[in-house]
Amino acid sequence: MNKPYALLLVLPMLSLAVSQASGDDLLDRFRKEYPVASEKFEQAYSHSRAVGTYTRSKGTLLYKEVFDEARREPAVRDISTYLQSNLPTIRPGCMAAGGGTAQKFFDISRLPGEPNYSIDDFGPDDHFNVDSRVNVAPLFAVYCAQEYRVRDLLTDPKTTLISAKAATLGTQSVVEVDCTITGLPQGAVSRASIVFLQPSWAIKNWHFSIEAPDSPGDRTYREVSVEDGTVEYSALSPIPKVSKFVRLQVASTGAKDQMSWEVSNLQFVDIPEAQFELSAFGLKEPPQRQ
Repeated sequence: MNKPYALLLVLPMLSLAVSQASGDDLLDRFRKEYPVASEKFEQAYSHSRAVGTYTRSKGTLLYKEVFDEARREPAVRDISTYLQSNLPTIRPGCMAAGGGTAQKFFDISRLPGEPNYSIDDFGPDDHFNVDSRVNVAPLFAVYCAQEYRVRDLLTDPKTTLISAKAATLGTQSVVEVDCTITGLPQGAVSRASIVFLQPSWAIKNWHFSIEAPDSPGDRTYREVSVEDGTVEYSALSPIPKVSKFVRLQVASTGAKDQMSWEVSNLQFVDIPEAQFELSAFGLKEPPQRQ
């Protein structure tokens, strides 16, 4: 999907009123209950569609678009029509689409007034899972924090769960789980805090800080970026339905990068497989790049 983004984003973490119900028992409950709860989310969102408005800004607005995102596991699709743009490479009225599978992933675009899409890229995508979680974010936000599928963190030997705390967020009961993730490039370490709504275990917000050593083998770390995500829901039962998702990154220089998805309609539907192929846009598959 030819959106020029991929990395991290700062929403201040919403203040939590921490209760006394915390400790090892709560962390054990998280380990036991979360995989079951997240499996329900994944099943529902594996066949889904979200329509709404997306904006991206870096201090000032970069562009605004209408999006139509869809999943039919394992395929994804994102169709965008640009409404506003302050980038020279994007004009209002431009359309872009991307998706497919890890083996056949496409990026296509169409300029205003042109009848047909042109193919910008086609072939395998080695980073398909991460790209999907970033570019089709509302359909993953209920159970993915940053680019991580939270259930994967529970079994990843590079992740250490530190603590779990019961709290209230406004009128909502939540559990905040802290963890550390090692083994990142250049010896960096990620310190994460993920807040889950109770009793559903849907993600409410998360905070990741990336710390890197000043030099290889150095035990002194400096913060190089901070990213926060916040999820809002139009309904919590029987399956939480995402209504808004915001990611905000702040680099060590203070530069901010914010992405915001406002979801006007989300449905759990089975979209035909052909809608995730180039033929749906009137295009034939070219030879795949190697």
